[in-house]
Amino acid sequence: MTASSINPIDRLLATGYGAVLVNPRGRFPRILGRDGVGTVMATGSAVSHLRVGQRVMLAVSPRRDGTYAEQVTIPGACACALGETMTDDAAAVVGYAGSTAVQALRAADLDPVRARGRRLLIHGASGGLGTIAVQMAAGWGAQVTAVCSTRNHAWLKELGASRTMDYEEARGLQTLPADSVIDFATPASEGGDRRHDPLLAALQRTDGRRVYATVITPTLGLVTRHGLLPGLLRAGADLAWRKASASLNGVRYRQVLFREESEALARLVDFFSKAQAQSVVQRVLAAPALPTEFSESTAPRIPGKTLVHLFPR
Repeated sequence: MTASSINPIDRLLATGYGAVLVNPRGRFPRILGRDGVGTVMATGSAVSHLRVGQRVMLAVSPRRDGTYAEQVTIPGACACALGETMTDDAAAVVGYAGSTAVQALRAADLDPVRARGRRLLIHGASGGLGTIAVQMAAGWGAQVTAVCSTRNHAWLKELGASRTMDYEEARGLQTLPADSVIDFATPASEGGDRRHDPLLAALQRTDGRRVYATVITPTLGLVTRHGLLPGLLRAGADLAWRKASASLNGVRYRQVLFREESEALARLVDFFSKAQAQSVVQRVLAAPALPTEFSESTAPRIPGKTLVHLFPR
């Protein structure tokens, strides 16, 4: 492994949050790190799309040990070969967040074929997920409205957003300038408790195909508070209620959880290998800084992604 990044899920895992689901046997030590870039040292007999010596982009589930290591063993679906035009630093930060972003875009019926001319609002657009999704959706031809803090508006315009607005303005909308919404914003990032979702309410009053996709799910919190089975039952009931309530108002509601998927990684490699793609790296750390980084009580509020240099070539 040459480099990786910091994802919000790693900070949660470091506190034990969701351990009953992602580490049910209580096995320690656990290795953090959800993504990165490295070189293939060996392959299993069933792996045909990779070969020894190739540089690869990685993205692994929170259920697995992670990428803050010199060497990792992962399923073939967690890796995708890189071409010569994509640098290690660019590849290291987009695997996990980018795969989730691609899966969220797909849930909102957006891909390189279906995105052109679509009107999309991305809530929480300045984080790792949002900065990747804004670029990809805009690059595919969608008209993107980016909701984020005012200080990040200029950067989001550079990344391809057609329009920007802050969280307060978005919460006050009666109808939306888009017929599809992807929500990447945690309650803390926008100052709300999410018990009432004004964007979903506004989407229900907006004409169009009306799709609402969110990566904000209560599952880890519920299993942490109530235990595995009761927590999963509560999460399932919550999702069923939200989908049914939205459907009654003509909105397709979809929750998105990261899945290990080589197709999503391949789409990221294809997009970010192009000259017009912009880096989402806003901060760089060396591996020795990680213990201090994860011991801080609060995460630094920065846009984009934090790159971590592990064992540079």
